[in-house]
Amino acid sequence: MTCTAAEYLARRTDPATSRAAADRALDFKAGHEAAIYAAICERGATGVTMHEIARITGLESVQVGRRLGAMGERYLITRKYLPGVCPQKLWQRNGCAVWFKA
Repeated sequence: MTCTAAEYLARRTDPATSRAAADRALDFKAGHEAAIYAAICERGATGVTMHEIARITGLESVQVGRRLGAMGERYLITRKYLPGVCPQKLWQRNGCAVWFKA
């Protein structure tokens, strides 16, 4: 049996409008993640920060930041350590994490 997004993101007792919004939320998430992933792939070896992704995609930085952690947990994207730095230090640019395609 297949469940809809509304069954995960909304209660059974919620009105139909809330359940419909829950279904749309997954569409937003998928669209955001696709745009973010494309921006990261486009930048290649230079990587890209949350703010750079926002400029490239037209999304707000908050929308981008909300997705990066989950995408990293699914091994779609990653952060890298600076070569030759001891102790290990993650790559940053202008104080922001730099993300790369995993």
